[in-house]
Amino acid sequence: MKKSIISALVILLMTTTVFAGKDKTTLKEKIDRSEKISYYLDMQPIVHNPKKSSTGKVCKKFPETTIFPLSFEAEASNIIDLFSKEMGINSIVAEDITNVPVKTLSGRSMNDYSKGGRKEGDLVIVLAFHGTYNSHKGNNTSPDADWNTATFGANLTILEVISGGRTKVLKTSNIALVSATMVESKTCADYAFFTTNFPVENYKKDFIKSYEQKLPKLTGKIIKKHNKAVSKRK
Repeated sequence: MKKSIISALVILLMTTTVFAGKDKTTLKEKIDRSEKISYYLDMQPIVHNPKKSSTGKVCKKFPETTIFPLSFEAEASNIIDLFSKEMGINSIVAEDITNVPVKTLSGRSMNDYSKGGRKEGDLVIVLAFHGTYNSHKGNNTSPDADWNTATFGANLTILEVISGGRTKVLKTSNIALVSATMVESKTCADYAFFTTNFPVENYKKDFIKSYEQKLPKLTGKIIKKHNKAVSKRK
């Protein structure tokens, strides 16, 4: 099983990862100038995410998780290929996330992407697939019913290796998101209910459609921001 230490969102909250400050070099320029761009696929397990109702009721979280089907890993390659094409990147080196060193900070484990022989200025792309089984205790029309849905998505994060053995977040964005139609249950739904009613493979076409729409918008914004910054320098 591939190692998945923390979500892409948690990466952004760690103090050893800093955000881009007053550096006037655009992201497009950093990508063009980088001698090495590494890419890691983080296939995070699909987990239960029970939601608390307005009355404070909540279903008990079940421990079982689901792994994304192998067909989704193939889509990860398509995502990176599309991103490379849109950004004019000639080469991205795919690396195994299980080889990334892990460090602990404030009691939490996190992947240390600054290691592996990287030097200052190298870029790292982390493509994280994520999903949740969502339980809702009631809604406005049926306060006593249990409603269930699922979401499947992917986040793309670009990190830059900087001095001091740290990484800087240059960009992070959700590039795919699919939400399933809610299904009612008489009681709090268990793991079997979710896997039966929301089989991940059934949502692959919508997942593909989502990233094919969202990813070009992301790269378009990056290039537009670059062009605007360059024009101001003249």
